[in-house]
Amino acid sequence: MNTSAQVDIRLGGQEQHRDAIARLYLYALHEKIAPFLGTGEKAERLLSESLNLDRVLVALQGGRLLGVAGFEQNGRGVFSPKLASMYRIFGWSGCVRLLAMAMLDRSKSSDTLLMDGLAVVNEARGKGIGTLLLAAVEDHARRLGKQGVRLDVIDTNPLARRLYERRGYRSVQTRAVGLFRFLFSFAAATEMRKDLAA
Repeated sequence: MNTSAQVDIRLGGQEQHRDAIARLYLYALHEKIAPFLGTGEKAERLLSESLNLDRVLVALQGGRLLGVAGFEQNGRGVFSPKLASMYRIFGWSGCVRLLAMAMLDRSKSSDTLLMDGLAVVNEARGKGIGTLLLAAVEDHARRLGKQGVRLDVIDTNPLARRLYERRGYRSVQTRAVGLFRFLFSFAAATEMRKDLAA
């Protein structure tokens, strides 16, 4: 990766990057996604089709996608899978998959922006892309008049947690996944928040 070239952070993904964003989410967040969708071509197709390009901030260098950070706004997050798409791609099991995913829906607060995943391509990791994207999420939250940003980090991702802590995020609570531990490769998720007024 050419670190001397300018990295642009933009609100909203471009149609030409739809598949790449879906692939990046699937790879980076496989521990959360795989139990419901798997990791193959079907999962990638569903994520690409259900991706809300207006709910992401993207890091680009020379038009190449380096990373993405998603957020939920007005009840819509990064992905909005439809029952018809789930059925078309997965058959009858798609209905069960969609129901199981809905059970993991997180509570919302009107004064806090919920971040919905951050992912950086392998060759750009450790180059500050995640920090740039996180700062852009916070700036977007401020423009929306939010008091803070909230995110969840799983116990098997200590590097991400350290990034969030460096940016001023503090642990609010850690929740065990309970019976879902038989599906996931992680045992707990920690809710972290940053007060933007501080």
